[in-house]
Amino acid sequence: MMRPFCVVMNTGAGTWLPSCHGRGEIVRVAFRTRHTS
Repeated sequence: MMRPFCVVMNTGAGTWLPSCHGRGEIVRVAFRTRHTS
């Protein structure tokens, strides 16, 4: 079972985004944030 892990990512827009999800979720959140900005 994959356990979720926390990571703090820089979205490139000057925003640090802490995420506690699986790898797929992190990628999706990063893309969503980047496209929303």
